[in-house]
This record gives sequence, C-alpha cells and structure tokens, in this order.
Amino acid sequence: MKRIYFGMIPVPWIFAGLLFLNGKLDTSRPIRIPARVVSKFATGGLPRSRRLVVSSWRDGRRIERISVDQNDYDRFQQGDDIIILAQKGALGVPWVYGVFRE
Repeated sequence: MKRIYFGMIPVPWIFAGLLFLNGKLDTSRPIRIPARVVSKFATGGLPRSRRLVVSSWRDGRRIERISVDQNDYDRFQQGDDIIILAQKGALGVPWVYGVFRE
C-alpha cells in the first residue's frame, strides 16, 4: 500500500506539466467564439474561483463555465454578448485564451 501511495504522488505534477505544455507549445491562432453570459457565480474559500456561465458553442451542451479573473467577473453582467478566444492546444486539450466584450 505504501508503494502505491508514493507511486501516485507525482501524478498531479505530471498532469500540471502536461497542461502547462499544452498552452505553452500551442501555436494555433485563437478561434473567435460568440457567446452570451447566462449567469455568473463565485465560490468562497481558497483559492477563490470566479466563473461566467455562457451559452455553449459545442454540440450537445447548453452552457459552458469559463473561469475569469476579478476584473472580467465585475465587467460582464448577465445578458452581455461576449467574444471568447479559444485555442486548440498543442496536446489536443482546447483552452480559453481570453474573454472580451463584443
């Protein structure tokens, strides 16, 4: 059991490294995605998370939750039309590049 436990310790670091490389090595151009803010919510505690709930651009989904910083969270309100810039990712994991007002 001890070997299994110590063998699992590097797994989160490996995932973190892969996600970092996914964005760092990505050379694709950002894709402009129009969306509308459906709602927004913030979680308490540490770390504090602020998310915009927007209309989805993917098939089979109704909403997407986009993590944003404090400035974007305060700037956008329910019903605002926004542009989401997303990139494909070097390792195939798409990621949000930025959120802007339309």
